[in-house]
Amino acid sequence: MTITNVSGETTYWNNMEQTAALAGDMLRMGAGRTPLLDKIGGLGTVGKLAKDWRFAMSNQYALAAPSQKSRTETEASAGAPTQVTYDKDQEYNVCQILQYEIDVTWPAQSATTYLDGLALAGPQQAPVDPLTFQLQANMEQMALDFDWHIINGTYAASTNAGTPWQMRGLKEAITTNKVNADDGFTTDELSTKMIDAAMLLLADTSKAPMRDMWVLCTAATKQKLSQLYGNSPLVSPSTTVGGQAIETINTDFGPLKLMYEPQIPDADYLYIVDMADIAPVFLPVPGKGAVFYTKLAQVGAAEKGMLYGQVGYTYTAQKHHALVYGFDLA
Repeated sequence: MTITNVSGETTYWNNMEQTAALAGDMLRMGAGRTPLLDKIGGLGTVGKLAKDWRFAMSNQYALAAPSQKSRTETEASAGAPTQVTYDKDQEYNVCQILQYEIDVTWPAQSATTYLDGLALAGPQQAPVDPLTFQLQANMEQMALDFDWHIINGTYAASTNAGTPWQMRGLKEAITTNKVNADDGFTTDELSTKMIDAAMLLLADTSKAPMRDMWVLCTAATKQKLSQLYGNSPLVSPSTTVGGQAIETINTDFGPLKLMYEPQIPDADYLYIVDMADIAPVFLPVPGKGAVFYTKLAQVGAAEKGMLYGQVGYTYTAQKHHALVYGFDLA
């Protein structure tokens, strides 16, 4: 069966409060297609609140390499050594608008029939409630779009009302710890050596804290990783997180949990992320919330409303995460 979604088609809305804050519900509406969003929000992680569209995530600075300090008593008495000024820089991301219109006809509101037959979940008949369905479908779409942006979003900082704010996704954000399968390996087929190289960059180059490390990858890549580590004693028993089976592989720098992320479009990309550094960020509208429904002006025999959100996420510091790309799964 082919399902066609028609933009602008009149749908049905329910009688929930017009200004109800829906951020928490939206984070639980991914229906299994938004595992990353579920992990950072749907499992109870408290979202952060921004005070502006752009928000600082981390304050970055670099120290000089340690070395033997050799200073005589005479030099010490003469005064302090030449000063070193440490430059610092901040990493930013932004919240962006997610907006969905819902158009409700009065005839649609009058439809209160029931489906014939038994529901698959049990003997109770399932009501035909297009109002509830449209609410759920739009919120699922918002969650799906949010999850997609966390991976693939392209950064844009608005300078005026005519240009959009756009959050930066992990693909664009990670610049320090990148492992190219075509550079320095005997073959570009995905291997444990590539995972080890990425972990070494995190540990040795970035000195990343690596508190809760996960691999985000496509379904095919997850299968490949299971094959690479599956016959090894380094594989830990799988666990369940938020209803999803999670495999854990051990590396020299700690365990990595494997997560299938459907919103990764690139078959040759996998992300190694510190989940402790990733969290949703909301920019609330005063008196309404960060994600909410509000009525629009009524036109004809219909009522219009809109589902609206100002959302983003923080990855704290890009050097706390890694990217492996360009590999072959053959």
